Amino acid sequence: GNVAQLIDPKAAEDTRWSVADSLLLFDPLDGTQKAIAKMRAVAVLHAPAAYMIGRLRLATAECQETKFLVSCLNAEDGKTRGVALKALAQLGDTRYRELCELIAKDDWDRVATCDGVHPPQLPEERMVMRPYAIESLRLIGTQQSLVALREDATIPRQVVELAEVNVSGEEPVGVARIPGEQAVQVVGREIARVVLEEAALAGR
Repeated sequence: GNVAQLIDPKAAEDTRWSVADSLLLFDPLDGTQKAIAKMRAVAVLHAPAAYMIGRLRLATAECQETKFLVSCLNAEDGKTRGVALKALAQLGDTRYRELCELIAKDDWDRVATCDGVHPPQLPEERMVMRPYAIESLRLIGTQQSLVALREDATIPRQVVELAEVNVSGEEPVGVARIPGEQAVQVVGREIARVVLEEAALAGR
């Protein structure tokens, strides 16, 4: 039932995400992993599949799921790329830490030089990726990552402070207590607000 609902191409996006959550909560692990395997074959389900892999935190560096996440870093839409980036961080994969720093800083010229990753062409797709990159740095960032975030005026202070709390190993506060997808949306709204304010000031 659940898997059929997920794989139905006519299903609404909200339905897919809520089914993905219910599979994580209520399905036996074996069933969830089988569902993910089926989802990996359907392009519109790549983002929920990546989300589930990250939440399960069971994939290893050489397994199919991790290879799938890496392939999603070049997906057509920014959301799938972002969810995959965060899922890799949830698995403790630090290979993409520098990529996360560059995306967080909006440095797409240098992202283009990263091995195997081609930046999305559309500015809005790039903007969608930034909150996920910042969320990823909360999980795998170093003190050096924090310096990079602090130096970027377009990243709201409260977002940097969140990363600081996590990287220093203290109990996360504020947005960090909100479940994953919501936290990303909050961070995304903050970044959008700052970017829009800057655009308004530049247009005066």
